[in-house]
Amino acid sequence: MLFRSVRTGFISRFPESANLSPWRAACKACPARSLTPDPRHQTPDSPSPNRCLAIGDIHGCFDALTTLAAYVPFDPHDCLITLGDYTSRGPDSCKVLDWLIARHKRGKLIPLRGNHEIMMLQARDHVGRKHLFDAWLISGGDATLASYSPFGDKGRLADIPEAHWQ
Repeated sequence: MLFRSVRTGFISRFPESANLSPWRAACKACPARSLTPDPRHQTPDSPSPNRCLAIGDIHGCFDALTTLAAYVPFDPHDCLITLGDYTSRGPDSCKVLDWLIARHKRGKLIPLRGNHEIMMLQARDHVGRKHLFDAWLISGGDATLASYSPFGDKGRLADIPEAHWQ
């Protein structure tokens, strides 16, 4: 099976011998047959029904995400499993989360939290522990906050809409 990295653009092949049972259990919309490569659907531009696709390490790179979505392309019947790290580092964390929320409303999406989302939540939930907030900022949280700022400044946690904390 082919996977394309949003951040690097590299295509890699998932090992045929890998244990895929956790993926099958996580994505009930994806029958086992969709996890077996089909020669008729080997190219990224020919969508097949009921595909189960994994995307990881978006890191606020909205342009890369939409380029991937146009290249593959994602079908409403596809099950997308996003492997966390939606925010931090890139300039468009806000747009990435808006895209993921919209995708979840119109298609199958299983979002998993990554370490950057966990750090972001800790920064918000433990206001008295400044070291958690500072650690998140150093790890790319500054770019995340800037993507939410209505004035183009460094932004604040209060600028992040409630829907993006879910």
